[in-house]
Amino acid sequence: MNNLLVIIVKRKITVTMFVVALLGFGIASYRNLKYELMPKKESNILSIITRYPGNSPSRIEELITKPIEKQIVGVGGVEKILSSSEEGESKITIFFNSEEPIKYKSVELKSKVELVRYNFPREVEEPYVVRFNPEDKPVFTIRLTSKVLSLKELREISEKKLKTILERIPGVGEVIVIGGRYREIRVDVDKGRLLSTGLTPSNVMDEIKNINRDIYLGKLINSPEKENELRLKNRIESIQDLRNINFVVGKGRKVVRITDISDIYDGERDLSDLSREKGAENVSIQIKKNSSANILEVCRLLEQEVTNFEYPNITFEIAYNQSKYISAALDSVSSSGLVGALACSLIVFFFLKDLRYTIIISITIPIAVILSFVILDSLEKSLNIMTLAGLALGVGVLIDSSIVVIERINSNISNHVSDPIFLSIEELWKELLASSVTNIIVFIPLLYASADFKNNFLDLATSITACILIAYFLSLIFVPMLCSVVPEKWNFLNSDFFDQKKIPLAFLRSMKERYNVSIPFHRFKLIHPKMISLLVIIALGFVFMFFIRKEYVDFAGSREIMGSVELPTGTNLEATSRSVKLIEELISKNPYVEKVSTKVEKWHADLSIKLKKDLGGNSPDDIKNQLRSTTDEVKGVFVYYIDANAFGSNKELDIDLIGDDLEELKKLSREVADSVKELKETDQVVFRFRDGKEEIQLSLRQDKVALAGLTNQFIADFARTALQGSIPTKIFDRDREVDIRVRFRADDRRSVDDLTYSLIPVNDSKVSLIDLLETKRTKSDTRINRKNKRRMVTITANFKDISLSEYAGKAEAKLKAFPFPQNYYYDLGDAVKKLRKNQIEMFGFILFAVGLIYGTLAILFQSLRISFPIMLMVPINIAATTFFLFIFGQTYNVSTYIGFILLAGLSINNAIMIIENALRNEDSIPFPEKMKIAVINRKRAMRMTTLTTIFALIPGIFGSNEGSEFWRPMSLAVIFGMSFSYVSAIEIFPSLANFFVNFKLLIPRLAIRKSI
Repeated sequence: MNNLLVIIVKRKITVTMFVVALLGFGIASYRNLKYELMPKKESNILSIITRYPGNSPSRIEELITKPIEKQIVGVGGVEKILSSSEEGESKITIFFNSEEPIKYKSVELKSKVELVRYNFPREVEEPYVVRFNPEDKPVFTIRLTSKVLSLKELREISEKKLKTILERIPGVGEVIVIGGRYREIRVDVDKGRLLSTGLTPSNVMDEIKNINRDIYLGKLINSPEKENELRLKNRIESIQDLRNINFVVGKGRKVVRITDISDIYDGERDLSDLSREKGAENVSIQIKKNSSANILEVCRLLEQEVTNFEYPNITFEIAYNQSKYISAALDSVSSSGLVGALACSLIVFFFLKDLRYTIIISITIPIAVILSFVILDSLEKSLNIMTLAGLALGVGVLIDSSIVVIERINSNISNHVSDPIFLSIEELWKELLASSVTNIIVFIPLLYASADFKNNFLDLATSITACILIAYFLSLIFVPMLCSVVPEKWNFLNSDFFDQKKIPLAFLRSMKERYNVSIPFHRFKLIHPKMISLLVIIALGFVFMFFIRKEYVDFAGSREIMGSVELPTGTNLEATSRSVKLIEELISKNPYVEKVSTKVEKWHADLSIKLKKDLGGNSPDDIKNQLRSTTDEVKGVFVYYIDANAFGSNKELDIDLIGDDLEELKKLSREVADSVKELKETDQVVFRFRDGKEEIQLSLRQDKVALAGLTNQFIADFARTALQGSIPTKIFDRDREVDIRVRFRADDRRSVDDLTYSLIPVNDSKVSLIDLLETKRTKSDTRINRKNKRRMVTITANFKDISLSEYAGKAEAKLKAFPFPQNYYYDLGDAVKKLRKNQIEMFGFILFAVGLIYGTLAILFQSLRISFPIMLMVPINIAATTFFLFIFGQTYNVSTYIGFILLAGLSINNAIMIIENALRNEDSIPFPEKMKIAVINRKRAMRMTTLTTIFALIPGIFGSNEGSEFWRPMSLAVIFGMSFSYVSAIEIFPSLANFFVNFKLLIPRLAIRKSI
């Protein structure tokens, strides 16, 4: 192997051309890579949606939800089933295990649903299966405002003109117009005038429908060679066409114009929700890209198109541009990598005082990054926060090998060794191979991780692995080649230069003197005070593992707060909007709030609160408390604030209560909430269900209905049209269809009496509707939730001053002591399950990685005894890292665990360098002396590689853009671990290695290589 490497390095032109060619591939691969904010996630969630308009949640549950749940039991690989039955709709969500082929499961679900479909009432719409796609989100949003045009006019312009323009842009997949007012042609019927003529709403709708006809009639054969098609076309194309409709009524054949019994105008559809930003309603256009489009290019074209819009009295604002977030996040990570690379180059120059070596290192960094793009592209990865974070982290890792090679070449040159470059290759290729392999194999356990964990971090591991592989070959081939060709005259900045310029370098000289101090042998004695201090840190680190706070992710970088506004059930949209408007105004007065976006529905609203970058020393939690103290003063309104993040909240615990009787579950939930409130860490408890809304039920008297000559369907259609309105047909306005809605005017539908005291014409007489029915006031559920085929209600506890794992433990203790009725039980939310699974998973992964490291070292060194102390450095360094994380108030989270996996490979590099150097010394030297000499020989290279890795990660600690919740904890863990690994390699490892080498009874020798 070493002879082959030497031969390759001697062929300088070949190496240069090969690297240049790879750079070309790297640039081409970079242009081919897609840009994304986060790695793509494959969803394992399918939903079955079935609509049955006009039916209550309890009826939907019995007729649709339960039969489908029962039928899909036989589908394999199901993790859990959640369902909700609302008015007119059933939604069943099935979570599958990550290894299940979701496309086949979709087909299987459809076939299962078809088996029960024939049992549904005829009015039930066809069930359909949809797959939840986390990537199917808008990438660009345009907001339209105007001081002159109405919201309906803004929406019309958006639908008719802007949508068509935007859909033509390459890469655009779907354009959606939201907000504003939907246009609707209104036929507001005067009940008294209508019924007095003997007409009913059904007569009005039938006449409108009959006039609006476009029917193909057939063909006319004019001759043997020619034929003409015949079509009856009578379209309603304007409101005037509607106003020209006439009715002939009564025996006297009296003509009644539609305008005599109704008001017809161009109106708006009733609102079911509305959205506001900064207190003003608006119209927004959301654009989604197609799956193969480059998001940066699509957003650039969209932004360019928006600047070309020229519509008077309309202001266009780009409300959301995902490419800006992606660019900012990628620029942040890239700049961190560049700063780290610059710091690494300065460190190399600081230690070696040779500009040639600094130039070589500086050249190696961009080359390695560009070549990494080839691997990323071949594996169909994208440029996202994770891959770039891996490359930024790799900046420190990838030059470690080059530093080791350059330091050895420099040392050999100083010792006047013949062929110093080629001798360095022969001496180091195995050492670097061991280091690179151990750095890579620690990521193998990620291949067996859960889907969520793998989706988030596999791209990170891939980019780091690419850097390590490329760095290994560059350090053994390209770097030695450059060292042999870079002329001496390039080194115009060296120690002599600084002496000649008389630059005050007292600090550098003191560092040099400290560096040159040899390591006395007593440092290897366990009784030395420094050794005792290190052992105390390690011991406390193992203890702190049980007490450190444990979270799923770190939320320190969050700059957005979500709010949920709840009003009493039954509050209409207008009243809800007024109350929420007041909440918005109070929140906007906070000096640290940049803007408030709101979506308002009946008795509920969602708030999105964006904070300013400068919070005046406050944390997001402090801002939440300020907002809460302000909005709590509003009576009749409850506002609940949570962290806004793609991974949910860090301060919430969901508790699902499961049983059969909904009222019993609601009663239990209130008792459980009172129990949880007894915990001093509990901040708020929110009920994720509502009490039933008031409802007036009408029951028809079948005997009187039959005697009156009416049918249930006729009465139901009459009542529905009177109150809700019916759409008999559509008006054709250019290329769009607009609904025509027939309904009683507002004054005729204010109370139930307006409906029930209606006189319905029947033949020559009239029947009062009140004589045909009975009324009863009651309450009905707004939604029925189920979990794994049983009813469920959820409460959410918001807590403070404690981690999720700690609070979940205390809450669970309360729940276990709670006297649940038989067949009723609780289930903690997914956040806690994910956290606990993650902890167990990561503990196993770290053990797996340690085992792989030991096996690899044993193979490379052909010795079990030599490999064992190296392997022990992994838990030692992780324990010390835990100590510092605990002291500095950090937590265990998924990013910290990834940092530990990185440490498992990185922290033993120093030990590998020491042991490899020791094994090359003469056999006559005692092993403790070999270790002492090896530490002295390798100390400079160890210090350089450790500092370059640390400085490459320091910029990531201070980032606050998207992805900082991943980047910061991982950087801190690696920085703490690498700092301690340098000290432990010098102070602890020699004594540890000496102990295991001499204690032959503990581990058998089984060594093939030369005796130690």
